[in-house]
Amino acid sequence: MKLKISFKRINSDFDQESANEYNWGKESENNMKYHSSVLFQVNSDIDKIEINENENLHYVDSSDKNKIIELFLENQTILKCYKDNELFTQFSISTGLIEKTHEIYQEKTKTKYCYFYLKDNLDIIELKNHNYVLKEDLKII
Repeated sequence: MKLKISFKRINSDFDQESANEYNWGKESENNMKYHSSVLFQVNSDIDKIEINENENLHYVDSSDKNKIIELFLENQTILKCYKDNELFTQFSISTGLIEKTHEIYQEKTKTKYCYFYLKDNLDIIELKNHNYVLKEDLKII
């Protein structure tokens, strides 16, 4: 199956009543529902996914050959993607950062959509490859 993942950062100042009154119920330039929204696709067919909450993760970023960054991430919700019964890739989001999640599977296109709605007004650090961490859940090794 194909997998598309969306991270939407909720704007707590969004005013639905104002949207209803002035913009036919839709958001507008001055009244946005989300601060940011990212949608991306995993570039390989996935056999299955798992979403596990409140896990710890050893995160290693070796993209810079001169400097390897190692972090210990606590309280993570981890989306694990499997291909041929092996872990293919994974994404982590601090569990305390998630307002809600939503999953949809479209049989016609054989595509699974995973939506993560992230809380507003929190200290968020975005690591490489779409990993979102609360500052308090981050420990440098």
